[in-house]
Amino acid sequence: MSINLEIRHKNWINLVGDPKGLCLCAARAALKSVGVSGQNIEIGVILADNKFVQILNQKWRGKDFPTNVLAFPNQERHDDLSRLNLLGDIVIAAGVVKQEAKDQKKTISDHVAHMIVHGTLHLLGYDHISEKSAVEMELLEINALSGINIANPYFSN
Repeated sequence: MSINLEIRHKNWINLVGDPKGLCLCAARAALKSVGVSGQNIEIGVILADNKFVQILNQKWRGKDFPTNVLAFPNQERHDDLSRLNLLGDIVIAAGVVKQEAKDQKKTISDHVAHMIVHGTLHLLGYDHISEKSAVEMELLEINALSGINIANPYFSN
Protein backbone atom coordinates (compact mmCIF):
# COMPACT_ATOMS: atom_id res chain seq x y z
CA MET A 1 0.00 0.00 0.00
CA SER A 2 1.16 3.52 -0.64
CA ILE A 3 0.12 6.94 0.54
CA ASN A 4 0.67 9.98 -1.63
CA LEU A 5 0.84 12.73 0.97
CA GLU A 6 0.48 16.44 0.33
CA ILE A 7 0.87 18.79 3.27
CA ARG A 8 -0.91 22.05 2.49
CA HIS A 9 -0.68 23.58 5.95
CA LYS A 10 2.63 24.21 7.72
CA ASN A 11 1.36 23.26 11.19
CA TRP A 12 0.74 19.60 10.32
CA ILE A 13 4.29 18.57 11.21
CA ASN A 14 3.85 20.17 14.65
CA LEU A 15 0.45 18.56 15.08
CA VAL A 16 1.33 14.91 14.41
CA GLY A 17 5.10 14.53 14.02
CA ASP A 18 5.14 11.79 11.35
CA PRO A 19 2.06 12.46 9.23
CA LYS A 20 2.91 9.97 6.49
CA GLY A 21 3.60 7.14 8.93
CA LEU A 22 0.39 7.90 10.82
CA CYS A 23 -1.69 7.97 7.61
CA LEU A 24 -0.15 4.74 6.33
CA CYS A 25 -0.73 2.91 9.61
CA ALA A 26 -4.35 4.09 9.90
CA ALA A 27 -5.21 3.34 6.26
CA ARG A 28 -3.74 -0.16 6.57
CA ALA A 29 -5.81 -0.73 9.71
CA ALA A 30 -8.98 0.34 7.88
CA LEU A 31 -8.26 -1.98 4.97
CA LYS A 32 -7.53 -4.87 7.34
CA SER A 33 -10.83 -4.26 9.17
CA VAL A 34 -12.72 -5.05 5.95
CA GLY A 35 -10.47 -7.91 4.86
CA VAL A 36 -8.53 -6.11 2.14
CA SER A 37 -4.77 -6.72 2.06
CA GLY A 38 -3.98 -3.31 0.65
CA GLN A 39 -1.00 -4.72 -1.19
CA ASN A 40 -1.68 -2.80 -4.41
CA ILE A 41 -3.71 0.07 -3.02
CA GLU A 42 -2.84 3.72 -3.32
CA ILE A 43 -4.53 6.55 -1.41
CA GLY A 44 -3.97 10.26 -1.74
CA VAL A 45 -4.04 12.25 1.50
CA ILE A 46 -4.09 16.02 1.69
CA LEU A 47 -3.45 17.56 5.10
CA ALA A 48 -4.90 21.02 4.68
CA ASP A 49 -6.16 24.03 6.55
CA ASN A 50 -9.79 24.80 7.28
CA LYS A 51 -10.16 27.27 4.41
CA PHE A 52 -9.09 24.72 1.79
CA VAL A 53 -11.48 22.13 3.19
CA GLN A 54 -14.31 24.67 3.38
CA ILE A 55 -13.86 25.46 -0.32
CA LEU A 56 -14.00 21.76 -1.20
CA ASN A 57 -16.97 21.15 1.09
CA GLN A 58 -18.87 24.02 -0.55
CA LYS A 59 -18.00 22.92 -4.08
CA TRP A 60 -18.70 19.20 -3.72
CA ARG A 61 -21.28 18.99 -0.93
CA GLY A 62 -22.92 22.43 -1.00
CA LYS A 63 -21.95 23.03 2.65
CA ASP A 64 -20.17 26.31 3.32
CA PHE A 65 -18.10 25.36 6.34
CA PRO A 66 -14.97 23.32 7.01
CA THR A 67 -15.42 19.73 8.12
CA ASN A 68 -12.98 17.30 9.70
CA VAL A 69 -12.53 14.93 6.75
CA LEU A 70 -13.64 14.67 3.14
CA ALA A 71 -13.26 11.57 1.00
CA PHE A 72 -13.26 11.54 -2.78
CA PRO A 73 -13.50 7.95 -4.08
CA ASN A 74 -11.96 7.21 -7.45
CA GLN A 75 -14.93 6.60 -9.72
CA GLU A 76 -12.80 4.43 -12.01
CA ARG A 77 -11.33 2.11 -9.42
CA HIS A 78 -10.94 -1.53 -10.24
CA ASP A 79 -13.00 -4.25 -8.60
CA ASP A 80 -9.90 -6.41 -8.86
CA LEU A 81 -8.04 -5.28 -5.74
CA SER A 82 -5.04 -7.41 -6.70
CA ARG A 83 -3.82 -4.84 -9.24
CA LEU A 84 -2.63 -1.30 -8.54
CA ASN A 85 -5.68 0.57 -7.52
CA LEU A 86 -6.02 4.26 -6.66
CA LEU A 87 -8.89 4.28 -4.18
CA GLY A 88 -9.19 8.05 -4.07
CA ASP A 89 -8.27 11.03 -1.92
CA ILE A 90 -8.81 11.97 1.71
CA VAL A 91 -8.61 15.60 2.83
CA ILE A 92 -8.32 16.58 6.49
CA ALA A 93 -8.71 20.08 8.02
CA ALA A 94 -6.06 20.92 10.64
CA GLY A 95 -8.10 23.40 12.64
CA VAL A 96 -11.21 21.25 12.80
CA VAL A 97 -9.41 18.08 13.92
CA LYS A 98 -7.31 20.01 16.43
CA GLN A 99 -10.44 21.52 18.02
CA GLU A 100 -12.35 18.22 17.95
CA ALA A 101 -9.44 16.40 19.59
CA LYS A 102 -9.36 19.03 22.34
CA ASP A 103 -13.15 18.91 22.83
CA GLN A 104 -13.16 15.09 22.89
CA LYS A 105 -10.07 14.90 25.14
CA LYS A 106 -8.09 12.86 22.59
CA THR A 107 -4.62 13.27 21.20
CA ILE A 108 -4.51 14.93 17.82
CA SER A 109 -2.66 11.92 16.40
CA ASP A 110 -5.39 9.52 17.56
CA HIS A 111 -8.09 11.75 16.09
CA VAL A 112 -6.25 12.11 12.78
CA ALA A 113 -5.84 8.32 12.65
CA HIS A 114 -9.60 8.03 13.17
CA MET A 115 -10.23 10.47 10.31
CA ILE A 116 -7.93 8.46 8.02
CA VAL A 117 -9.73 5.23 8.95
CA HIS A 118 -13.09 6.94 8.41
CA GLY A 119 -12.01 8.40 5.06
CA THR A 120 -10.54 5.10 3.87
CA LEU A 121 -13.81 3.32 4.61
CA HIS A 122 -15.63 5.98 2.57
CA LEU A 123 -13.21 5.33 -0.30
CA LEU A 124 -14.18 1.65 -0.09
CA GLY A 125 -17.88 2.52 -0.38
CA TYR A 126 -18.98 2.59 3.25
CA ASP A 127 -21.19 5.42 4.46
CA HIS A 128 -23.20 6.55 7.45
CA ILE A 129 -26.33 7.79 5.73
CA SER A 130 -28.74 5.36 7.39
CA GLU A 131 -28.61 4.28 11.02
CA LYS A 132 -27.78 0.72 9.96
CA SER A 133 -24.87 1.79 7.73
CA ALA A 134 -23.63 4.19 10.41
CA VAL A 135 -23.52 1.40 13.00
CA GLU A 136 -21.68 -0.87 10.56
CA MET A 137 -19.15 1.83 9.73
CA GLU A 138 -18.60 2.75 13.38
CA LEU A 139 -17.93 -0.91 14.26
CA LEU A 140 -15.38 -1.14 11.45
CA GLU A 141 -13.72 2.05 12.69
CA ILE A 142 -13.61 0.79 16.29
CA ASN A 143 -12.09 -2.50 15.13
CA ALA A 144 -9.50 -0.81 12.90
CA LEU A 145 -8.45 1.65 15.59
CA SER A 146 -8.28 -1.08 18.21
CA GLY A 147 -5.82 -2.89 15.95
CA ILE A 148 -3.45 0.08 16.24
CA ASN A 149 -4.02 0.60 19.97
CA ILE A 150 -6.39 3.55 19.74
CA ALA A 151 -9.41 3.60 22.04
CA ASN A 152 -13.00 3.53 20.82
CA PRO A 153 -13.58 7.06 19.51
CA TYR A 154 -17.33 6.81 20.15
CA PHE A 155 -17.02 5.98 23.85
CA SER A 156 -17.72 8.93 26.09
CA ASN A 157 -17.23 9.13 29.83
